Amino acid sequence: MNLLKQLLFVSFFFLSGNVVAQIGPYTCDAPNDIKKMYWDDAIYLSNNLIFSDSLSYMDSVDVPPFYLDTVLWALLAVYNAHLPATDSVIGYKIHSFALPLNPITVEETANASWVKQLRLGNIPTGDIAIDSLMEKYSLKPIRRIRATSRQVDFGTDLPVNPNALAKAFRKLPTVKRAFEHLPVMMHSLGKSITAKRHPDYITLTYYLGWGDCPAGCTASHQWVFNVYFDWSVEVVSSTGQQP
Repeated sequence: MNLLKQLLFVSFFFLSGNVVAQIGPYTCDAPNDIKKMYWDDAIYLSNNLIFSDSLSYMDSVDVPPFYLDTVLWALLAVYNAHLPATDSVIGYKIHSFALPLNPITVEETANASWVKQLRLGNIPTGDIAIDSLMEKYSLKPIRRIRATSRQVDFGTDLPVNPNALAKAFRKLPTVKRAFEHLPVMMHSLGKSITAKRHPDYITLTYYLGWGDCPAGCTASHQWVFNVYFDWSVEVVSSTGQQP
């Protein structure tokens, strides 16, 4: 395990209240195109873990790198395991959400004009506070702004907590309101990944459903893996109907 991964690994558990120092064989690396394929899953699952564990990072706009990297490496370990069960979840292209991932909607106050500037393509807008957040988090409008609208939908490729980002916008004097958009869950489309953190491993559950999934799926299969922090993968269960 290279030094960066060791440091991030130890930091993850020290800051989470658990000190674990397993160093052993690992297969948590992958080509950049594969990392990119699971990058958004890692952001989404990291945010979920932070909130489910009620960690102090809930109010941080930035997703902590040691959390994000550990979740990403767990996903890549499953990708690299080459077991019949892991090959199944890779083959079915199971992910944790459907786009969009990190959008927020921000509405300006009646006396502001920064939304108009964005509609005209003027960046920076001249509103220092708005421009500062846009630059810091690489925000850009992700949908066309209607001529009469005072709202803009922002998106970013950076690993951010959209709930905390919306709170940051709500503090600005020229913002009337701001709120996050929950991503369309893949579960409603018949696919999902969920994660649960334990002291020395992460449990990843992959779900595949079919047959009228918007109404709840009439058939499904579920794979559960424990990914230990030497990046070995244990197949806990594979249950349900056969796809």
